[in-house]
Amino acid sequence: MNIYQEKLERIFSECRKHKARVKSSAKEMSSFMPLDAKRYENLGR
Repeated sequence: MNIYQEKLERIFSECRKHKARVKSSAKEMSSFMPLDAKRYENLGR
């Protein structure tokens, strides 16, 4: 594998990790998303 392929693979690996984190966070937030005005007010409480 040449240097460019290795760099691309590292970049894509980071993207896959980020995608997994976003997916996990979205799942955890689904109980109170999307926010309405009342939920937004109560966020900091």
